[in-house]
Amino acid sequence: AGKHEFEWEFANNNISAGMYILVLQVDSKTYTRKVIVQ
Repeated sequence: AGKHEFEWEFANNNISAGMYILVLQVDSKTYTRKVIVQ
């Protein structure tokens, strides 16, 4: 669970590293929420 699992989910969906970083920057609150939930 946690950040590693969240990262694997992104990788499994073939999201590029650049898009991954962009999502973290734009939607950091949602990202943090997902990490806490997992």
